[in-house]
Amino acid sequence: MSKQQFQDFVAGLVPSWRLSQRKVLALCIRALVLSQCCSLSALARALPPTTQLRYRLKRLARFVDNPRLDLLAAWKSLAYQAATLQPHGWLPVLVDETGLRDRASLLWAAVPYRGRSLPLGCLAFSPRLIKHSLWKLREGFLWCLYQGLGRHQARMVVVADRGFAASHFFRWLHRVNLQFVVRVPAKVYVQWPGFKALLSQLELKPGSRQWLPGLRYGPKQAPLNLLVVWRRGCPQPWLIATSLQDPAEVFRLYRLRMRIEAFFKDAKSYFRLEACQLRTGARICTLFLALSMAFWWLAFHLPLPPNWEAQVRTRGPLSWLSLSLERLRTILLLLLFDSFPDLPLPTSQPPKTG
Repeated sequence: MSKQQFQDFVAGLVPSWRLSQRKVLALCIRALVLSQCCSLSALARALPPTTQLRYRLKRLARFVDNPRLDLLAAWKSLAYQAATLQPHGWLPVLVDETGLRDRASLLWAAVPYRGRSLPLGCLAFSPRLIKHSLWKLREGFLWCLYQGLGRHQARMVVVADRGFAASHFFRWLHRVNLQFVVRVPAKVYVQWPGFKALLSQLELKPGSRQWLPGLRYGPKQAPLNLLVVWRRGCPQPWLIATSLQDPAEVFRLYRLRMRIEAFFKDAKSYFRLEACQLRTGARICTLFLALSMAFWWLAFHLPLPPNWEAQVRTRGPLSWLSLSLERLRTILLLLLFDSFPDLPLPTSQPPKTG
């Protein structure tokens, strides 16, 4: 895990950045992988000890404060990498929000990968300062990822939960030709020709599935199709609004949504996401761009030996992230013990007898 390997990894993703910016980003990713903590002080301790700790901390602080960093280029590059990772069929982009304690809300986008997900980018904002522009932030974030896909744009599908269910948002997705699969609440009016009713008034029972095409949803009367699935053992049905035409594909895509929740769990448990003490949205976005790239590095640039899972697991399968982090811990422990010199063992003296 040399510094040059991380610099080459960063240069392949953001070649438009200045060399000095790429070097510090590579150091930040390397420190995240080693320390597994999103605190600047922990990252500073994980940097190469060429200077005092306070100077390393200042270097990281200057980096996250740099207004000239082109985060949009990095998000677009990760989106294109995701498209090449899954070159055929629909490309589901999972979107959801999580909180950073009381400091900020985080809008994340991710793509499914081996039962979990890989992050594409993060947009941090303060809910107290957002009034009417929250949807504009969401739309701009998705538009940036859409532009980064290049020739793969037509394959992008936005997959989200009920927090993104709004008729004006669906109309915007139609207008920019973005496909979507979004769960919607039951207390919303939908319209058929000559009929208007709440979704909660549909006659449903556990185990049923209905496909309702050609509806008009909400006050803006957004055109969409609706898949209603009530799985046995669930307290309520899934009401899934979509622009797609295949109900089986819609059900498959929405089931992938929980993988972004798995990413939130991974980021908070393995990388101590909430240890981040940054308070401004720009600084948080910069640090979490490095976190996103750290996930990609662990997924594709940390080689695992053959039959590695059988060597480390006790029961049940392990995720790709658990396997990578276990491999990393093993390498670090071996390097640690190999660095100690072989000192002669003390000779034991026979006890003296009276």
